[in-house]
Amino acid sequence: MGVAGAGRKSSRYIVRRGRWLLASCTVCAALLAVSVASITVRSSTTVPTARFEATPTSGIAPLVVQFRAISTGLLRAWSWNFGDGATSTARNPSHTYLTAGRYTVSLLVSVAGGTSRVTRAAYIMVNPPGTQPGWTTIVDDQFNSPGVPSHWSLYSGSYAGDTSSCASPSQVQVPGDGYLHLKMQYLSSGICGQSWYTGGMQIAKADGGVDQAVTVRWRIVPSADPSIVHSTRIIPMRWVDDPNYSWYQGEADYCEGSSLDGCYIYLHFGASGQIWHGYSVDLTQWHTFRIEQRDHQVSLFIDNLTKPVWLYKGNATTVPDAFKRTVLQQSCPLMVGCPPATYAGDVEDIQIDWITIQNATSGIGRVASGAGSVAQAQAHAAEVAPVLSPSCAATFTDARLDAQIVRVPLDFGPLVAVEPSHVAIPT
Repeated sequence: MGVAGAGRKSSRYIVRRGRWLLASCTVCAALLAVSVASITVRSSTTVPTARFEATPTSGIAPLVVQFRAISTGLLRAWSWNFGDGATSTARNPSHTYLTAGRYTVSLLVSVAGGTSRVTRAAYIMVNPPGTQPGWTTIVDDQFNSPGVPSHWSLYSGSYAGDTSSCASPSQVQVPGDGYLHLKMQYLSSGICGQSWYTGGMQIAKADGGVDQAVTVRWRIVPSADPSIVHSTRIIPMRWVDDPNYSWYQGEADYCEGSSLDGCYIYLHFGASGQIWHGYSVDLTQWHTFRIEQRDHQVSLFIDNLTKPVWLYKGNATTVPDAFKRTVLQQSCPLMVGCPPATYAGDVEDIQIDWITIQNATSGIGRVASGAGSVAQAQAHAAEVAPVLSPSCAATFTDARLDAQIVRVPLDFGPLVAVEPSHVAIPT
């Protein structure tokens, strides 16, 4: 420690653990007095406890989030993982989320004596840029528990009463791994002949005159041969609201056909594939569709795009404030680029990461005041069904609707793939 001279006082910091002897010596004439004592020094570097908070935790992309570490202990370092591939070593960093999705955030704090990590799963919710104020969420499913949530109604047969329907996909699963699985497989029989048939989902709009927005985050996962993606397109569609059409006819009328004219977008797989607006995407990456209906107008937003890829401007007749559906459909066109029959029995998986359904709180089709209207909307909020491609059927057109589709200029820029948001960060 060092020594202080006679008659002096001394202060010293002891920085190492152990048992120390302290001596005090006072010289007074011929008398020498010595006092001896001891102290024990223990480590002050106790293991910290990692904690943090953020503001805001939800909003529209791009979303700026301020993080604040509120950990305990004598900290020396902070290591943040924001869940979108970005990291930081600042104590209280700010981070901007550019794409829609749910993001798991983790913080690792450390001192000389150890480390502590905290992970908050699906902590940050970023909505697509098209989302505007004036929506309230009534369905928010992340499919983290086995079984289908009670407000979803699964459909696994052919179209009811339709003699021209093809066989249906064989599997719709929610095993509790964080995904809803919709699987497409090769079928060797059916009036459409041998082909790969679609898997898909149908989301029904609440009745009671409530405008709604549906957001779906999805990707395709090949099964037996990861190098081959059998699906050639994913189609976000607006299902018709016309009592004169069956489900099957409605799909063919407004959302199917080889001309790519209508109220939909094709997303093709691979560098050679193009969607209608002129850029290609990888279907095995995460993508987000958001279809908004408000005040007799339907808009489709994809991924990080700040403009809708199409707008359908209707009126009270063509887009009434009543029962509507949207569809996410997986398709391999009949005998056009489909895999051979040797792949019979193989399946391909659309993984749905999460689905949200929101009611409009402003505009013509807003949620009316009173608990009754809200309860009615929640009770009839959604149903999901695997659906089939009517590729083998005649293609219908409806000039009344097609004439009102707004083609948006081709200046969107590249899509940004979003990594899985609910995957746990390894410790």
